[in-house]
Amino acid sequence: STVTVEEHVADLLEFCVANTGDEQRPILVGHSFGGVTLMRFLETHPGVAKGAAFLCSVPPSGNGPMTMRFLKTRPIASLKIVAGFVAKLACSSESLCRELFFGDTVADPAKLRGYMARFTDDSKVGLDLRALAPCLPSLSADADGTALWRKGPFVDPVFVLGAEDDYLVDEEGVAETALYLLGSKEKYTMLQNTPHDVMLGSRWQVAADELSKWLVSVVAQNAPTSS
Repeated sequence: STVTVEEHVADLLEFCVANTGDEQRPILVGHSFGGVTLMRFLETHPGVAKGAAFLCSVPPSGNGPMTMRFLKTRPIASLKIVAGFVAKLACSSESLCRELFFGDTVADPAKLRGYMARFTDDSKVGLDLRALAPCLPSLSADADGTALWRKGPFVDPVFVLGAEDDYLVDEEGVAETALYLLGSKEKYTMLQNTPHDVMLGSRWQVAADELSKWLVSVVAQNAPTSS
């Protein structure tokens, strides 16, 4: 079975409405394909979130253009990605799972198998990529690639983070996300020696520190000023 990005957006809205209010708007974090969902959410439900962070996010044009780049420049990597996701071998092959998601940041085989078990559960319901095509975030961008809905005097803060050793999302994809959300291909943070799953491997603290620094800046921006 499959689930659409629009269904994810509806679920996220329901959660935010039920658990937050005008005085407690959430700051949302999206990772990988969760980033595409978050872009769509911010576009269709402005003002619900106070800000958003995108960690190794699939870019606004989706994974299609990125896959074509990989076919030209990293054909073996493309085959491994297809094997990992389409054939779901990342749920059964420890070596492939480690290469795609963790690099050498998960040394404990038992921990790796634990993550793989979760991947197996998650893969029972896949993202409907055909349904994603007509609502790709890039369709709401101007000719330069910046989101039309992000243009104006008052926009909520956004943080874009990528990983140097990301097997799935290249730096060009990270720059595309930064351009779409922040109007510049330069406005992103790139973690060195870090794989795609920035929040699970041994480098998680590095990613958490960068996210924390950004959150502190958001709090400072929203702090009331004394007259």
